[in-house]
Amino acid sequence: MLTLSIGLLGTRCATPKEEHVHGEASPIKTYPKDYVHSLTEINLEKVIDENRGLKVLEENARTVHDYYRGGVQEKAEGERLMKEGKWEEARTHLEKSNRFLQVVLDYFPKE
Repeated sequence: MLTLSIGLLGTRCATPKEEHVHGEASPIKTYPKDYVHSLTEINLEKVIDENRGLKVLEENARTVHDYYRGGVQEKAEGERLMKEGKWEEARTHLEKSNRFLQVVLDYFPKE
């Protein structure tokens, strides 16, 4: 009985908890898995910040999420290089971003 109690306590502690932002009155919106947000609904800076971190390489991308993340990372790098005036390097990164995002587009319905 003691082992069962400890086991149940351990699983309760290991389950993720729902995050709430203090002062937020509205509930968190959830969307279906295949919902596509329009460009007017998204905060591009937030998307870029969320997709920073380990760099996604084309040869390592396996899921649509990987390709999307790689596309966002390459786009951000290209825009940074454009601001620095490094046009050829920026063009290379933006073309790579387009290759990543073309794979993402292939998964959208053709209708």
